[in-house]
Amino acid sequence: MQTNVRKKVFSPGVKNFHRGGKDFPRTALPVDSRRNFGFILLALCFLAGAGLGAYAGSFAGTSSATAFRTVESFGDVGYIKLLWDNVRFHLIAILLATTFLGVVLLPALSALRGYFIGCTASVLFCGGGGFPPIAAVLGFPLLVCLPCFFVLTADAFRFSARTLAFVRRTGESARPPKLAAHALLCLSLVAAWTFAQLFAAPWLTPAFLSS
Repeated sequence: MQTNVRKKVFSPGVKNFHRGGKDFPRTALPVDSRRNFGFILLALCFLAGAGLGAYAGSFAGTSSATAFRTVESFGDVGYIKLLWDNVRFHLIAILLATTFLGVVLLPALSALRGYFIGCTASVLFCGGGGFPPIAAVLGFPLLVCLPCFFVLTADAFRFSARTLAFVRRTGESARPPKLAAHALLCLSLVAAWTFAQLFAAPWLTPAFLSS
């Protein structure tokens, strides 16, 4: 007499449900096919914040001479103060990665970062100087700081999403991001770039503003 034995198949990180005599795998949260969701969401929030900031900044303006004095004063500010201005949003993103609330607060942080950049750029542009003051004040610092910010916020969002999945006991959404390694690399790059900004920006500013 032949006996039918049904073999159950279980996959790590995957929940199974039974229907009609068969076991079907069921993923708890979106996996690799949706790993870029966090980055897209953060980018959209950043663009929305930048647009709102540009609109708000269009009601004010500053001259090219003011922009020149702003960059020229980098040497008087000091390295520690300038480093804090460049790295504070990165540190906040790393901090928010440690809590499941980061899935809500990180998009808000990205929008706030975009708002400050858009508002500053709009104020400088409406001051009559056009793009040279923007390049002098924002271009050099953001050339490295902004990409590092996106890398860290995207990793932090994924890390926070995993924390939320653990709290809800629904499984993991994706492989754990290399947050510690990326944080060390990005913060080191920002620190080195701030050192370059401190000494190079006063020399590059006249070239920008005279163009």
